[in-house]
Amino acid sequence: MDKLTFIINQLINPLEWVMLVLIIGGGLFLLYDSKGFSLKKIQKGFYLLFKNNSEKGISRFEALSAVLASTVGLGNISGVAIAIHMGGPGVMVWMSVTAILGSVIKFYSCTLSVKLRQRELNGDPLGGPMYYMTIGIPKFGRFLANWFCIAALFGVLPAFTANQLTQTVVQVIYPPVSSAADSLLYKGSFGILLILVSGWVILGGLKKIVKTTSKLVPLMVILYLLMGGWVVINNISQIPCC
Repeated sequence: MDKLTFIINQLINPLEWVMLVLIIGGGLFLLYDSKGFSLKKIQKGFYLLFKNNSEKGISRFEALSAVLASTVGLGNISGVAIAIHMGGPGVMVWMSVTAILGSVIKFYSCTLSVKLRQRELNGDPLGGPMYYMTIGIPKFGRFLANWFCIAALFGVLPAFTANQLTQTVVQVIYPPVSSAADSLLYKGSFGILLILVSGWVILGGLKKIVKTTSKLVPLMVILYLLMGGWVVINNISQIPCC
């Protein structure tokens, strides 16, 4: 796992400035082009979130839960903490700016996913960057779609999250490891448990996934806010006076 992380970091490091320019520049361009349309409609978005769908498929809340379940993870929690630790409180400003501009880019991506999509034989919609690239850019779309899938595979590689979860559980719940065999036993048993639970959800199809995430995500958000609040309150003396 360490070697794989090192290789991916070596490939990503030269592209960091390129991605920064594209995200900031692309977000600013789309924000200007849309005249802030997505930011002006945030209130309406919350209103529509809990409104019943008129079309066949999953609900808006289930779709949001599925997206949050795949987005909020190792990078959003430990990554933010590491960034603040290394760059100081000022990092929060730039993370907020990139989050706002990123939401504008996401708005365009979601809109294209709805406008340019295909349907299965039973009528269920199939959408996303892979589809709107292929449909919207006939000449180069398929190549870009394939490249996006490969990049996304490494960008959201579940192995990293599963590895961190396993390490945490083994160190906190299991007794101290005295040998390599014990470590393999503990990590292997928990890994098999993850495979069984994940497989039970994934093999159930899209509706099984969204029904599961729609129940877990609210609980995850509440626990995250409570734990974050407890950390702040427990270390209130470390916050300098304004």
